[in-house]
Amino acid sequence: MSEESSLWRVSEARRQSGGRIFVRWLCEMPVLSSHGPLTQRVCVRWHFEGHELEALFSKMEGFEAWVSEIHASESSRLALVLTFADCREWHFYASDSELFASWLNQLLRGRDRLPITLEAFEDPDWSEWKKFADLPMTPMGK
Repeated sequence: MSEESSLWRVSEARRQSGGRIFVRWLCEMPVLSSHGPLTQRVCVRWHFEGHELEALFSKMEGFEAWVSEIHASESSRLALVLTFADCREWHFYASDSELFASWLNQLLRGRDRLPITLEAFEDPDWSEWKKFADLPMTPMGK
């Protein structure tokens, strides 16, 4: 994220259930891709209840570095990262969710198995991202 850090905002929010959520999101919607509009949201979810968090977050950072190869393409874009008490979600917008899943499987082939699940949604208006787009940036740890 270092090269693109100016493209991202970070904040902490409260869930309706009372728990905290850490949010990282793109500051702006990207320009439409040459592969068509990015209308499908793919949520990659990693549950981590009961794990050694420092080592786990290091693995998650490695995972995000690997998938950056996908979101650097014009056919998908990482737009939102949510970290809850027991899971982290990466929300990508893609022109084709099945193609995205295929690329992800190819990318992870031969690596240690990860406890992730994928779920795809039609979201042509980027409504999930828009929930956070105007959230004020707040200092972390406060």
